[in-house]
Amino acid sequence: MPEHSIHVKTVEDHPLDVIPTMDEPHIPAEIARDTEVDSKISDHAGIPGAHHAKYTDAEAQATVKANVEVGDLKAPTKALDMASQKITSLPTPTAGSEPATKEFVESLVQGLDWQQSVLGELAEPPVSPAAGDRYLVIATATGDWAGEENNIAEWDGAVWVFTSPNEGFAAWIEDTNVLKVWNGTAWVLFGSTTD
Repeated sequence: MPEHSIHVKTVEDHPLDVIPTMDEPHIPAEIARDTEVDSKISDHAGIPGAHHAKYTDAEAQATVKANVEVGDLKAPTKALDMASQKITSLPTPTAGSEPATKEFVESLVQGLDWQQSVLGELAEPPVSPAAGDRYLVIATATGDWAGEENNIAEWDGAVWVFTSPNEGFAAWIEDTNVLKVWNGTAWVLFGSTTD
């Protein structure tokens, strides 16, 4: 027999009580699970990552559940039952077909003027901003932001562009994960009237 060989047991190797009759359209699951492949590939025995161990159906299912992301699955063709579970960590919607959080919807219902999120609250400009970076300017502002307290600063790739808030402006602060609203005199936490 060659040094490297594989022996596969067939239906003939199984007990008579699990061999299907001729009129059965499919081989029973018991035979599929009991089929063994006896690897004789000795050169592979010491290679890290070489797969020689058998695993059960339950182990296979656990592996699939741990490694398959929802985005990798086929598009659903029927209603998805969430079994009363919540979908969390939704981003701010930017298109009509995207889902929205309860907080986002309530902010619109309350007449808030939703702004694009800001990276954080700073008193001085960051050293190396990227185009589109946005911040709430806080006291006491320095450098290019001097005199721009409470405004929203956005780097356009060359200069800082400032937006003065109107009462009802609302913005998500990304680094602290809070929503703030301009009440006419200050940025306050959403749902409050003061800092």
